[in-house]
Amino acid sequence: MWGPSPFYTSGAAAQLSGLAGLVAAAFPDYGPDEIEAKIIAAVDDVYYANPDVEPGELGAGVTNAWKAVTRWGTLSSSDTWAGEIWISGDVIIPEGVTLNIAPGTTVHIAADDVMMSGLDNSRTEIIVDGTLACLGSSAAPISFSVLADTLTDEWGPIRVRGINSNPIVQLEHCDFGSMSSLLVIDGSSQPSTVSITDCSAETWDTGISIKSLLSSHVVSLDGVALESTGNGSTGIDIWPIGTGNPSITIDGNTTVYGYQTGIRVGRGDQTELGDVVIANSTSNGLVLQATDGGPQFTGL
Repeated sequence: MWGPSPFYTSGAAAQLSGLAGLVAAAFPDYGPDEIEAKIIAAVDDVYYANPDVEPGELGAGVTNAWKAVTRWGTLSSSDTWAGEIWISGDVIIPEGVTLNIAPGTTVHIAADDVMMSGLDNSRTEIIVDGTLACLGSSAAPISFSVLADTLTDEWGPIRVRGINSNPIVQLEHCDFGSMSSLLVIDGSSQPSTVSITDCSAETWDTGISIKSLLSSHVVSLDGVALESTGNGSTGIDIWPIGTGNPSITIDGNTTVYGYQTGIRVGRGDQTELGDVVIANSTSNGLVLQATDGGPQFTGL
């Protein structure tokens, strides 16, 4: 705190002590050093508004209680989330790190992103270079909900990035709530393995987007329910780039509802459509469109 009395050290000490208690409650496994590090990492820059002040004279910055008691940023090690989890910005799972989300967990997500990063710097994303395992069950599903007082109504997507790694995404029995998109596989991603089973999401944009330069991605969608909440262009968009030809299986009564186009396949000799329902498409139900005059969808 910096300002007129009583906001000198007496006021600052009381507020900082209270914040330390909130951080300890939010992260019960943290010790004193970890609580201090979390508070310092979450501060807002104070020096941009005081360019004539030497670095360090105003401390680390202005405390930000919201960032201090929530999760955001790059995971430093593998972790398991359980119970009630609060996210305020992009969560990045680096290579070699696994994030497990336990059955029955509720993840509360601020749609706006305190980090202002990712594909959409106005929305909170989960970015996967390592492994994401959200393994709920029919008796204890995992649910994601957007905080009502944030600037937008959607979060996401889950972004499979895999810059120098082979990311793995396993999603089972999850209700992802309202999202921009459920899943995006970057065109530059290294080979990934994605499995989505008995999960649902409402999206205002494309439900699932697979744009790959490589043929060694393996994606399985089984019992996935996607519904457009706005003017979503495509429910499931399989649009390989260059010579990419990923292996895609869609089955298990997967439902795609209310998009302009239900499913679009740009190269399909490794795409298998089984038990799939496409409903209320405003333009096309299923589009098969060879991107380079290549394979003629013999695998469909």
